[in-house]
Amino acid sequence: MTVKQTDEQDGPAALTVYFAEKIGARAAEAHAADIQDKYAPAGLSTERSIVIDAKGLDYTEIWKRVKNATGAEDLPATPEELAEIEKYNKMDERSKVDRTRVAAIRQAKKDQERMLREARGEVEKLKQ
Repeated sequence: MTVKQTDEQDGPAALTVYFAEKIGARAAEAHAADIQDKYAPAGLSTERSIVIDAKGLDYTEIWKRVKNATGAEDLPATPEELAEIEKYNKMDERSKVDRTRVAAIRQAKKDQERMLREARGEVEKLKQ
């Protein structure tokens, strides 16, 4: 399978899937025959390929089309993977708190610098 991101927004979003063996009926149904994937490398002489039009689709719909074309199945997450997901979710929550804290520190520093500039300006006025 190949994916190439381009700046071309007008053309199709082609996703090319290569098969080592002959293409099944489900894959043939998923093939968007009217779309040419000009960025996909040529397959080997023994490979067959189909093109899926992914334009305007979110990742769940793209995955659904790939599964339908290839016969792939979702696998349940292992306990290790679930623990890793939980770890990353906790890290994300902590990073939100950290971003808020750092933003407050930066704002306090800016406020202090502003007050110092104002105070220096008042001192200069008093000297004159």
